[in-house]
Amino acid sequence: PRRKAIMDIATFAILAIYIGIVVWAGIKHTDIAIEIGKRAPTHWRPILWPITMVIPIGAMFILLQGIAFFIKDISLVFRGKAIE
Repeated sequence: PRRKAIMDIATFAILAIYIGIVVWAGIKHTDIAIEIGKRAPTHWRPILWPITMVIPIGAMFILLQGIAFFIKDISLVFRGKAIE
């Protein structure tokens, strides 16, 4: 378990960078959708910014979960037992 925790700590940076890019791009895309009033190309033509806002929000939740695992792994490596 300790080796796995060390590997998880090492790969957390990759996760954080990737999710950071997804959040940044999602916020940028949502901002553009709000600014131009983007609508779906159908007869109904619903506004799309509420749907595009789900992407950065979901990515932030994934990042929070990654931070929780990171803290748990740090505890396992340095204290020898995981936080329950």
